[in-house]
Amino acid sequence: VYKRQGYDLEVEKNGLVITATAKRKSSVRRWGNTGIYFSVLVPREMSCSVSSHGGSVQVIGVTGTHEISSSGGSVKIEDLSGSTKAKSSGGSVKAQNLSGDTHLTSSGGSVTLEKSRGNVFARSSGGSVHLLDIHGDADAESNGGGVKIEGEAGLVRAESHGGSVHADIYGLAEEMHLQSSGGGVKAMIRNGNDLGVDLDLQSTKVNIELENFSGLLDQNRVKGRVIDGGSPVYMRTSGGSISVVFEERKVNFPSPADEKNLQASEELQRNIIHTT
Repeated sequence: VYKRQGYDLEVEKNGLVITATAKRKSSVRRWGNTGIYFSVLVPREMSCSVSSHGGSVQVIGVTGTHEISSSGGSVKIEDLSGSTKAKSSGGSVKAQNLSGDTHLTSSGGSVTLEKSRGNVFARSSGGSVHLLDIHGDADAESNGGGVKIEGEAGLVRAESHGGSVHADIYGLAEEMHLQSSGGGVKAMIRNGNDLGVDLDLQSTKVNIELENFSGLLDQNRVKGRVIDGGSPVYMRTSGGSISVVFEERKVNFPSPADEKNLQASEELQRNIIHTT
């Protein structure tokens, strides 16, 4: 037990479990300006179960199965491999450079993911949801803002009850389902010129240019097949228009300088867990 003015810090080890607890002394009525910050260094191969009831959580650079939550602050995760679940009921959830299936939820802020490989499930009841540079199926919903999805995905589902929905996708192979009750819906479907799809679009206005199409084509309704049909593309909005663009995907190869910077960044990665 480590005693400090106003609180006691207890650290216990039981087998493979280490528990650290900060307890306010009974004689102290309030914390004042005192803050508690835990920083834990672990091996890279380490599954993590981390929670905070009074502050933010940050986890960086570990491989395994991870469950991370905060009921009083934000959650930030970076450079994780393996299955990851991250949740905040008091702030935002921010994730970057993940490998493995990912489950992100927030009831107090936005959800943001940049760079991932694996399927993604994301929900927010307090802000927007942004999934950028993803490689895997995506299922996103927001009750407090817009939804934006960009990257490679065979299956895309996105729904917003408080804003617009935007998808910029290549590699579509199974389904695209976009719906908004608070704004417009925009979709860029890469490699779309050669992609057969079954379209079902409805709004006050549908903006789309089609080739090799057979079916119903009206100002507010499009239903039919492109080429010989294929992946279902379903879009609905009650708060704006629908815009769909089919476009060839442009591939940008990294320069030698970009590859060198990436290697240097990987060498400097640290495996660390922060809670406040």
